[in-house]
Amino acid sequence: MAKTFDDYASDLEVLLGGAHDAMAARDDALMKAAHGDLAAFIAESNDLVPGVIELDDVASHSMRDITLVRLGKALDEDLDATSADLARLVKQFSNQAAVNDSAAAALRLERVKAVTDAAITAVDEMKKLRDAVDETTPDGKKLVKALRDAIDAVVAVQKAVAT
Repeated sequence: MAKTFDDYASDLEVLLGGAHDAMAARDDALMKAAHGDLAAFIAESNDLVPGVIELDDVASHSMRDITLVRLGKALDEDLDATSADLARLVKQFSNQAAVNDSAAAALRLERVKAVTDAAITAVDEMKKLRDAVDETTPDGKKLVKALRDAIDAVVAVQKAVAT
């Protein structure tokens, strides 16, 4: 016996219920099966029965909806993965920044050490010069005082850097 419009409508109602449940569950296997069932409905329905073409349109729209839900699910998963990748990259960047800060601090410390070493050398040379100056003349006394003040200033800077 040939199917009537009511038979097709009843069959489509069952298929749409399954499609709805599959989309609500966001279950890929169920959505794929529902999509295939709706495609089979369209392929097997008799378009000569009045109203069946409209039922085929409803089935076709439901297939499109299933495709959109599956696409949305895939995009959500890709966005989640991308967000996780971005979080990982931010963490790596932060870790590398900490390493870079540590290396920069070490370089600054090397520079401070070099300045301190140069100051020690300068103080030693100023002491030699001070000892070599004749303090019996007024100019010699002034030069020795200036050298003592310079030595004291350099030693004060050296102590400040050391602490």
